Amino acid sequence: MSTRTATPTGRAAAGERSSLLRLYLSRGILALVWALAFAGAHEDVDAAAITLLVVYPLIDAVSSLIDHRTTPDGSEPSGAAQVLVGLRRRGPELGKQWPTLISGALSFLVGITYNIQAAGGSPSLDVLSVYATGGGVWFILQALLLGWKSRQLRAGTV
Repeated sequence: MSTRTATPTGRAAAGERSSLLRLYLSRGILALVWALAFAGAHEDVDAAAITLLVVYPLIDAVSSLIDHRTTPDGSEPSGAAQVLVGLRRRGPELGKQWPTLISGALSFLVGITYNIQAAGGSPSLDVLSVYATGGGVWFILQALLLGWKSRQLRAGTV
């Protein structure tokens, strides 16, 4: 029985960085595309808006499932769990995960804010596009940092 550390080394770390880079980049781009689509479709809560409201959590769930299956530590990056994942992946081999930590913390805080707003007198769906855009940007930043880290390691400058 073997155990695996939270920060892999060598080929395992390179493979994990590559896998996470593709996942984060795809997830970030999908979030930005969704935010643009939802910004134009949410005024009338019609079939298009409802479809988009269902699709975004599915994207998040599928991304989390892919991350869970491809990452040796079996983590799911969503909200508060994302903060814990970022903390576990803080090693230099995976780019220290600052965007993941910031995104997870913001996601957790924004979720609380949305619940408070939804219970208020004038609930609105406007903030969902802003939320998805922010998440998309953080995922893309994390992908860029992982790519930069991979290039540094290949060049031997770390």
